[in-house]
Amino acid sequence: MCGIILLITREPAERAAELARGAMEEMCHRGPDGEGMVSVNGLDGAATATLGHRRLAIIDLSDRGAQPMSSADGRFVLALNGEIYNYLELRAELERMGHAFRSASDTEVLLAAFAQWGTACLTRLVGMFAFVVIDTQRGVVTMARDPFGMKPLYWARWSGGLAASSEMSPLLALPGVGRQVDPGALLDYLDLGVTDHGAATMFTGVRQIPAAHVATVDLRLPEVEPRAEPYWRPALDRDLDISFEDAAHRMRDLFLESMALHMRSDVRLGAALSGGVDSSAIVMAMRAIGGPSLELHTFTYVGSGDAVNEESWADVVNAAAGAIPHKITLSAAHWDARHATVARRQESPFGSAAIYVQHEVFGAAARAGVKVVLNGQGADELLGGYGYQRAARLASLVRGAHVLDAVRLARSAGTGTVPALREAVGLVLPPGVRRVATRVRGRPTTQPWIDAAWFRERGVLPPPPWRAPNRRVLRERSWRAVSTSSLPALLRYDDRNSMAHSIESRLPFLTPALAELAFSLPESFLVSAHGVRKSVFRAAMRGIVPNAVLDRPDKVGFSVPHRDWLRGTASAGALLAAGARLPGVMAGVVAPGASLRAGGAPDHEMALYWRLVGLVDWAKEMEVDFEGRGTDLEGRGTRDEGRKG
Repeated sequence: MCGIILLITREPAERAAELARGAMEEMCHRGPDGEGMVSVNGLDGAATATLGHRRLAIIDLSDRGAQPMSSADGRFVLALNGEIYNYLELRAELERMGHAFRSASDTEVLLAAFAQWGTACLTRLVGMFAFVVIDTQRGVVTMARDPFGMKPLYWARWSGGLAASSEMSPLLALPGVGRQVDPGALLDYLDLGVTDHGAATMFTGVRQIPAAHVATVDLRLPEVEPRAEPYWRPALDRDLDISFEDAAHRMRDLFLESMALHMRSDVRLGAALSGGVDSSAIVMAMRAIGGPSLELHTFTYVGSGDAVNEESWADVVNAAAGAIPHKITLSAAHWDARHATVARRQESPFGSAAIYVQHEVFGAAARAGVKVVLNGQGADELLGGYGYQRAARLASLVRGAHVLDAVRLARSAGTGTVPALREAVGLVLPPGVRRVATRVRGRPTTQPWIDAAWFRERGVLPPPPWRAPNRRVLRERSWRAVSTSSLPALLRYDDRNSMAHSIESRLPFLTPALAELAFSLPESFLVSAHGVRKSVFRAAMRGIVPNAVLDRPDKVGFSVPHRDWLRGTASAGALLAAGARLPGVMAGVVAPGASLRAGGAPDHEMALYWRLVGLVDWAKEMEVDFEGRGTDLEGRGTRDEGRKG
């Protein structure tokens, strides 16, 4: 886990090196264990490429693992952010092909793999990664991200040429890179709470290499934008002919194989433990694989109030695993003192205090001396863990005319039967019909707090309602969650929150093999006929995870008392008032005071309040320009003043 900066320019190399050093300093939290920089001089009119790296040492802690790393013949120069978990297997294969290694690092294995196979090596990797490789012989720079986008890689045009970085702030600090908000990304956030998908960011001047893409830049033509091409996507039309029991066995084998790979480390390991199925499976698998000698630390947020407190479930798992528990409790006052710091590290808005909670859990790991933390991001999206995925499964049954099965599944929702049916029918109606039905029911096509005219003036219209292209509604909806609507933002939260504390966060559910299995299984294996979510994974974990946890019907996660935290903080009112005045927000719609103080704000209003809080925090800390001339937010200090928090 590290930080990368790349500057491609025709300006003097000394100028590029100066800017690269400043960027590396900006990202010192991503790599406190060392830094390095290499400049590849342009030949025959080509631009110079300066590659800088901040190192967080996890595999091979010696100087032999330092980056940027050059191949033995000097042709390739590589900087890696992340880990290649199957590096030992790849190393053995490459050694048989004649490659020799000077270090024990996964970075050198990736370097040799790229030298041997080029970009074809990407489909051989099991890992989370963003990397930059300079081919000094061909004068080509290659940039790539892992299949799910666990590790970030941004790029921007600056006055001197092209730049890429692991974070946006170093790019925004370069001459010629503006801070104008991207209106389309802003609408996605205000309407749906969605960020981070595809090539867009919240800034028009900063783009990203999409997940599962590889891009190249010709140093002779640095003015040409990077060409990003996909290299992986699971087949959504593959139907595996397999029994439920065999599927559970295969799921178990793949998960344990992934866990063994993700436990490869030369530093202390730990796990984030909520007490839910996914985090419990990780902790129990760590004990099963690591044996009794493994020093196993867990980190748990203890929520206030029975509705959000999972401490008792975490206790069950800690006792079964013989783990060393670390628990944190947080209050509105904690959030009030720290939310600006988290907003600055996130670099994009977030609409939930749960992101702050995650930040503090990683802080607890850092204080305990744990440098690698495993957690369960991605499991819900892949395995059918969310409530909307039950509705999607119901929609599949409706579209397939399986009426009795649909009725039985709908009844499993209990008091939520009617909403589940309504949502399921909505998923199968054509977009035009859905828009008409929405208007007939008196509901706007976008959220009522959005100033649609402001967005229309900028050529941005709300997208049509999503509709599955075939009968596999659950499968298609789950892939949308993985690629667009859910996981991309969660991965950004995870990366920034862990890196803020110089922690490597590992996500063992996110491997191509596990994803390809999940997307080929019958939908009933993920959401059962009786509405049990992650059904096949629960079966796969029998004998590993305590049955009491596997049989839990509820899902909590990092839940916080949102109403109490907003009502109990000094800054909430000011943030909400500032949010109501932001461009793109409908004037007069947001009136949070009375309903918030009374505690009677409905859920959709609470979602708005937290989105606005996140938007204002982001706008302040990142000095966002909404109107092309800067936006003055009441109470905003300078960036240096903000850092004092």
